Amino acid sequence: MIDVTVKVPEDRIADFYTMYGNWLAEQWEADEDALLVEWRPGDVEPATTLWRSLSDRARSLFTVLMDNPGRKFSGNELGTLLDAPHGRRSIAGLLGAPGKHCLSAGRELPWRWDYPDGETARYWMTAELAALFRQARDAVS
Repeated sequence: MIDVTVKVPEDRIADFYTMYGNWLAEQWEADEDALLVEWRPGDVEPATTLWRSLSDRARSLFTVLMDNPGRKFSGNELGTLLDAPHGRRSIAGLLGAPGKHCLSAGRELPWRWDYPDGETARYWMTAELAALFRQARDAVS
C-alpha cells in the first residue's frame, strides 16, 4: 500500500473515512485470495492483538460499544460521550486505524454501522463481538 494525501472538506471527513473503509472492504471482498475472516468467540488472541494496537481514544470508543452491545450510537452521541475534539468526525477517524489493521490481517471489521434513512452513520457491536473484545481487554489489563 502507498500513502495518498487528499483534501477533504472538514465537515465531510466522517463521510470520507466511511467511504474509504467501505471501498477497502469491497476491494478485499472482491479479491478471492483475500477473503475476510469472521470473528469467532474463540478468537481471543487476534482480538487481543487488535486491542493492543488501539490508541487510548480508540479503546475508549471500543469500550462504549462493547459495554452496550447492540445499542446503535450516532457519531454525534459517541463524540459527546468520548469528548472527541471533532465530534462525529473524530469517530470515523478513530475507526480508521483499527479498520486498516483488521483488513491487513484479513479480518472483518468488529463493529457494525448503518445509515438509517440517509442520516449520518450509527455504530454498534454485536453481543458476541462485544464479549470477545471484553475478553481481549481483560487479557491486557
